[in-house]
Amino acid sequence: MRKVTEILPTQGHRSMELRHLRVAAYCRVSTELEEQTSSIELQERHYSQLISANPN
Repeated sequence: MRKVTEILPTQGHRSMELRHLRVAAYCRVSTELEEQTSSIELQERHYSQLISANPN
């Protein structure tokens, strides 16, 4: 069974509008098939653009 750790907000938390969020994207390919050779690059580009488009 997986262990789940809950991270509680700090006392002086700011509203979501004023807070800068830290995010991470997880990209992966499941096989080494020829069809998936560009998959990791496409995923990285997609998530980089998505994250960069959000100022928070």
